[in-house]
Amino acid sequence: MAKMYENVREEILPANTVLIAGGGPIGLLLAIVLSHHGTRSVLLERNLTTTKWPKMDLTNARSMEMMRRLGLSDSIRALGVPPGISFKVLISSGLAAKDPITKWLLPSVDDFTARINGTNDGTQPREPWQRISQIVFEAWIKERCEKDSMVDARYGWKVTHVEEVDGKVETTATMLSTGETTKFVSEYAVGCDGASSIVRKSLDIPLDGGPV
Repeated sequence: MAKMYENVREEILPANTVLIAGGGPIGLLLAIVLSHHGTRSVLLERNLTTTKWPKMDLTNARSMEMMRRLGLSDSIRALGVPPGISFKVLISSGLAAKDPITKWLLPSVDDFTARINGTNDGTQPREPWQRISQIVFEAWIKERCEKDSMVDARYGWKVTHVEEVDGKVETTATMLSTGETTKFVSEYAVGCDGASSIVRKSLDIPLDGGPV
């Protein structure tokens, strides 16, 4: 339901709908998790497209366990580095160096799976890790969200302020292409908008550690 108040449009989200501020990998994955459990969400992301810069490289074992519970692990592995290829990292002083300074030994998915299957004492995760670039992962999960009827993903919306009013959450956001401002009223809101989070700053939640 939408209303207009002094050039600010108000949109009241249906009951039990979660507003997600930020559509990076965390916000997108949260929308998928909520959908998996039968909960609708509205996701606001200021960028129109997913990242084009090298970011996340290795999805760790615990995250892959969560992907398995959501039925996503096989799809992620099909997009990532093939299971027989080692994830070993060589740290070198340059491409012309004869030998690496040191090595970070990370087994392939196949080798990790064999270790898990051969060690049934509770010390191993259920799933191996997976090497997949965030460029690939984020574009793939964005497409899944856009096809999910439980997820209302809106791109080009910049969240500018969040506050709690009378037991509700009021999230103010601007559509960058038009300058239109909307106040979204919801029962729940989640900040997935990174280290410089507007949600965190609006609610005066301190940041542990430095900005980097």
